[in-house]
Amino acid sequence: HTLVQHLSATEGLARVDMLCLDKTGTITEGKLELTEVVPLNGNSKEEIDHVLAALVHNMPSKNPTQQAILDKYTKCPTVNVIEKVPFSSKRKWGGLNIKEYGSWLMGAPEIILGTKYDSYKDIIEKNASKGMRVLLLAKKNEGSLKDGLDNIEEKAIILIQDIIREEAPSVLGYFEKQGVNVKVISGDNPVTVSAVAKRADVHAAERYVDARTLPDSVDELKEVVDSYTVFGRVTPHQKKNIVKALQANKHTVAMTGDGVNDVLALKESDCGIAMANGSDATKAVAQLVLMNSDFSSLPKVVEEGRKQINNLERVSELFLSKTVFFVIIAFVFCIMMLPYPILPIQSSLVGGLAIGLPSVVLAMLPYDGKVRKEDFLTTILKKSLPNGIATVIFT
Repeated sequence: HTLVQHLSATEGLARVDMLCLDKTGTITEGKLELTEVVPLNGNSKEEIDHVLAALVHNMPSKNPTQQAILDKYTKCPTVNVIEKVPFSSKRKWGGLNIKEYGSWLMGAPEIILGTKYDSYKDIIEKNASKGMRVLLLAKKNEGSLKDGLDNIEEKAIILIQDIIREEAPSVLGYFEKQGVNVKVISGDNPVTVSAVAKRADVHAAERYVDARTLPDSVDELKEVVDSYTVFGRVTPHQKKNIVKALQANKHTVAMTGDGVNDVLALKESDCGIAMANGSDATKAVAQLVLMNSDFSSLPKVVEEGRKQINNLERVSELFLSKTVFFVIIAFVFCIMMLPYPILPIQSSLVGGLAIGLPSVVLAMLPYDGKVRKEDFLTTILKKSLPNGIATVIFT
């Protein structure tokens, strides 16, 4: 159930030693569930329900977060929208100016609250530590939404739960056994992402960082990138820089994703992997597309790639041993001034029985060992040269 869009992709994934995962749609199912709306500062629950319904039904894009709220608020109130600011991964919030209710916005609490974040830090981080996605609903009392986040009044906290993929822990366990390090990169709160990663059994998931504190330069980023497992509040450009920093540290990097915000990182990685239910842009740049959007397909792809590489090496050792033998024999009999002792039909018989038939069998054999880091030609010469020389001596 895997579409290979680049011929080198299967081999590339087999050589990967660093797997970068986007949380939503990879570790989690991508389906979110609204669990609770908590009014702040004595605000009316009825007003908040009306505004939330108006927001999610009239926002331009319908991302999984909005869809979770839409599932709860199925009826759309009749409102007149004056201004729309669509949600973006870079900005981390979106909003509407509604004639009947005023200007409202919804997004990441730490971005919207700014210096007031400490006042709500306890409630936000308490829920984030449970693996909840925490959003803030706020009202802008003056000016256009496009003017910035000033004159903001906090109205409610929205709690949304991610559903962990059933197969995620076993797949991540497979990669850990194979010596592949896992990094979880997400635009969500790092505490939330860390909690979700722990539930999915990601190794060292407690080592998390807010990407806003990371350096912008790839040269500086490569010094710290290996110290963390979970990266939260990451922008699309930062995802790309994290991949570049890992590559600068001599890692072969695979990146999975399903959203437009993953495109830059997928393109930069050594092996980009997209989900079939993801965006068209993501699937267009990916080298592998998981057609059933099932993360558990990856181990099978890795095993197939390792089988190809390792069996090709074994078959090449056979063919190159034969080549070394015939080349040295030719030189030896030229120097000895004797007729060449092997007839062409004898060469064909030896080649067919000793090389041709065994190589067909070897190419089919399963092989789940790790791929050696050495250069391909160096690896096969180390075995084929001694083999060829020994056969010449016996002949």
